Amino acid sequence: MNCFAILLGFILSSAKVTSFKVKLVDNGYNNVVIAIHEHISANENLLGNIKNMVTRASEVLYNATRKRAFFRDVKILIPRTWGKRKGTQTPTYETYNQANVFIAESRHRDGPYTLQFRGCGKEGRYIHFTPDFLLNDAFIKKYGPREKVFVHEWAHLRWGVFNEYDESTPFYRPNLKSRLESTSRCPKDIAGDFCMPSSTPGDCSPCNDEFPDLCVFTPHSTQNTNVSMMFMPSLESVNMFCDSESHNAEALNDQNRKCDYRSTWDVISESEDFKDNSNKPVYLDSPTPTFTVLQPKDRVFCLVLDVSGSMGGEGRLTRLRQASVLFLKYILEEDSKVAIVTFNSNALIKRHLTEISDDDTRNQLIKDLPTTASGGTNICSGLKMGFEVLEKDGSSEGDEIILLTDGEDSTVGSCFDEVTKKGTKIHSIALGPNAEKDLEKFPQRTGGFMFSTSDTFSSNGLLDAFMEISDDSLQLENTGKDIEPKGSFVGEVEVDSAVGNKTIFLVTWKTDSTPTMIIIDPDRKEYKNNDFKIEEHLHIGTLQIPDTAKKGTWMYNILNTDNNQQNVALTVLTKPSDSKNTPVLVNTYQTPGQPEAIFVEIFQDFSPVINAEVTAIIETEKGSPSTQKLFDSGSGADLIRNDGIYSGFYRPTTTGRHSFKVRIKRIKKQSKQEPASASHAMYVRSYFENGALHWNPPKPPVSDNLIPVEDFSRTKSGGAFIVTEVPPAGEDVYPPCRITDFAAAMENDTVMLSWTAPGDDLDEGTALEYELRISGNVQELRNRFHNATKVNTTAIRPLPARSKEEFSFVPETTNDTVIYLAIRALDETGLASDLSNIEQVTIAKPAVPTTTTNIKDDNKKYHILGIAVASVVGVTCLIIIIIAYAVQKRRSGQLNIVI
Repeated sequence: MNCFAILLGFILSSAKVTSFKVKLVDNGYNNVVIAIHEHISANENLLGNIKNMVTRASEVLYNATRKRAFFRDVKILIPRTWGKRKGTQTPTYETYNQANVFIAESRHRDGPYTLQFRGCGKEGRYIHFTPDFLLNDAFIKKYGPREKVFVHEWAHLRWGVFNEYDESTPFYRPNLKSRLESTSRCPKDIAGDFCMPSSTPGDCSPCNDEFPDLCVFTPHSTQNTNVSMMFMPSLESVNMFCDSESHNAEALNDQNRKCDYRSTWDVISESEDFKDNSNKPVYLDSPTPTFTVLQPKDRVFCLVLDVSGSMGGEGRLTRLRQASVLFLKYILEEDSKVAIVTFNSNALIKRHLTEISDDDTRNQLIKDLPTTASGGTNICSGLKMGFEVLEKDGSSEGDEIILLTDGEDSTVGSCFDEVTKKGTKIHSIALGPNAEKDLEKFPQRTGGFMFSTSDTFSSNGLLDAFMEISDDSLQLENTGKDIEPKGSFVGEVEVDSAVGNKTIFLVTWKTDSTPTMIIIDPDRKEYKNNDFKIEEHLHIGTLQIPDTAKKGTWMYNILNTDNNQQNVALTVLTKPSDSKNTPVLVNTYQTPGQPEAIFVEIFQDFSPVINAEVTAIIETEKGSPSTQKLFDSGSGADLIRNDGIYSGFYRPTTTGRHSFKVRIKRIKKQSKQEPASASHAMYVRSYFENGALHWNPPKPPVSDNLIPVEDFSRTKSGGAFIVTEVPPAGEDVYPPCRITDFAAAMENDTVMLSWTAPGDDLDEGTALEYELRISGNVQELRNRFHNATKVNTTAIRPLPARSKEEFSFVPETTNDTVIYLAIRALDETGLASDLSNIEQVTIAKPAVPTTTTNIKDDNKKYHILGIAVASVVGVTCLIIIIIAYAVQKRRSGQLNIVI
């Protein structure tokens, strides 16, 4: 059984799921969001080219999906930095970070690509185009028509298919006796020539088989086939995806490796869009999309805060005030507007919408925060009052509500429909173990965030939640500790050169005893309590570093001055140092259908940051925290090694809400790489124009040299999800995890295998044994694994999870053949992992030349020997005959012999 499927039954909902994602309705895709980065200058040509690309892509998609899908509703989100523009609308739930397509600069590449991290048949995260790709027509010759490239990338993003080419292994031979074949061709009958690169137009020098890596497959300009979009959409004739009849199962590409040798159309047909056949072909003259240009306004918030009686216990009201101070004083940007509403059984407006203009305004807002708690809980009353406040300033569309509550409310469902029609984003924060279980429905329906925090003060969960709503602030640290009497809390934070502007060390504590706070900068300068702004009534100490914080290691030491235990939390905030220096950014992902795995993306300027140490801290609503390392190893929950996506499985032991955050403390080996190459558009090395062969310049290579990244620290909230069921205590329900990096190669007559060891339970522990099988038919191996030929693996003693496993064997065959191999792991209870990725090897049994030569030589020897023997026998017989004749004559007196 699939380990993803097992955990799927235990998890109900995710932190960042919204019902306003892309949907296929009546054959048309709605809510496609294309977002332009704020650093890109206003450009009408860019807008026009985006519209042209998508309009043409809609028809390409319509034909490629056999008239089943097209783009109907597309929104283009332009940044506020473009200035107010006529004809734009205010976004409701659309934001840059949640867009489907990013238009953003990248220092390292202009080629389009899609971030995929969830495996075959699973949605990707985003498509990335640079403005140069959309504005410079030279890229059309390098990648093909923009509309076809867009459909190629959309297939990656929407349906989780992969490329049908492989630049790292451009060619293969089905066996040693065959001619060179293109690894990528799907189907095989795409006609073309194998040429050596040349600067001379029309020159196609024959390839040298000894150096295939220098060779380029150049398809003919006229083809008899119209597939495949995932191989070379630049070909004029290509307008379809490969299906089971045209699919090339011999090709050593990612589509075969990651999708078990299924064709792209087979995978697409099984997607949510098409599997139930609800979207049957529809016949349209022109599947033209409608475009809406959106431009965000300054942010408008309403804090809707629970002040019911239960908020008076567990220090909740104090923590609410601390988190609100952080938000109002340090996170809210200038020109934003904010209102404050409190509610218990009834709602009260504490502050109408107020524009943030200076520190005095912020301080006045802080004075309006609630100080007492009493009464019951009526969440709908708070939300309705929040909308009333927002709508006094006009429409509430595009505004945001931050809803914080710790209580249950059986009437909350009565306002779901009403509030979700407003076009207002609602962020829900559940405090403590008894917060209303339906709080998730508000962010799910409005595109907001869902957060959950326990009553454990040192978890710092409320500060995490408010921080996540920020647009431009970064969290370098968010941690806490229960300090014993006279004890201390020490640690380090890395400040890199891309950040440091408006850096703040915020210390909060629970009791009335103010701790001693010491912050030491990289030059060993000390900041102490008298350098902090201490607000005793709020239990907050704030140190704002003047100018730009120094690059390097900052140390903190917080001392408990009380004779009792003190609960302390530390948050370090900063902003980018300047607009030209892109900082390392962190995103966390939990998506529908796979909430059992945590994914963390770490990147700088759209390049993955590798070799980082990433830890997930997961906390239940009752305050039971656990930590888990996340890996970018290409095994277990991780799809691709060194793509900057760090992953890990989570095995819950209790039901209820769970929240998580991730901490990236330092880097083992400072480095970053180019964007992952698995899902980028093919660079066309040569093409035909007016019947003549032309060569593009070589594609800039992805350097093997890792580009250094400074030491850095980051903390990022991942939001909340609900666990509805957990395995019975002591029962083993988790099989070993699927092996995803199974690799096979031939050395002489031996098959050499390697893979990363799974665990006993998913990716933890040690499996009991492996089951390895081979077949000459990939469908048999994939669909009837138990019927395939079993290879003896008793010599393998499985290693602990994430260890490197190696095994070799000599296949029992005397013929030239291609064999397919797959493996799975079993634990001590007999639970088996899903089948690994399927590998193939070509076994060539060449005729033994010495055998043929020896037979010929031996025959020649025997022939000569036979002649010699026959000659001797013949001569002997002749002598005997002569002697006999002579004797007879002598007896008759007719012969006289003189000696």
